[in-house]
Amino acid sequence: MEHDIRAARRADVLVGTHGAGLANAFFMRRGAALVEVRPYHFEGPWPDKYFRSWSALEQSVHYYQVTSGSPELSVPCPESNVTVWDARDHAVRLPWRTLREVLATIISVGASREAYVRLLWAQGTVFTSIAKQQ
Repeated sequence: MEHDIRAARRADVLVGTHGAGLANAFFMRRGAALVEVRPYHFEGPWPDKYFRSWSALEQSVHYYQVTSGSPELSVPCPESNVTVWDARDHAVRLPWRTLREVLATIISVGASREAYVRLLWAQGTVFTSIAKQQ
């Protein structure tokens, strides 16, 4: 655990799918960024009560959310009418273009709480990834 805490303390950005592993963000330093990647249709009050709500209360780690806008990005690919409960345990493919967009935003904000609030609270911290069109 000590090793995990030190690693989280040194990290500028933690990227991962929704789950207990993202709890390491509690140990990140002020101004670091947490990127929560969510499977297709894993949205709403229940998923939001975890990392999104915690980061809003704590206000030290900058929270960014990537939501899968295409069922093809979830593994296995769910039906289009998948419930929130059934969507939660799917693995997620994160397209490079979406990761680049999120990281570019994190770089532009830096560790500044003021820049984070000014740039992102007005437009939101949610990025939507879509499958590449054939």
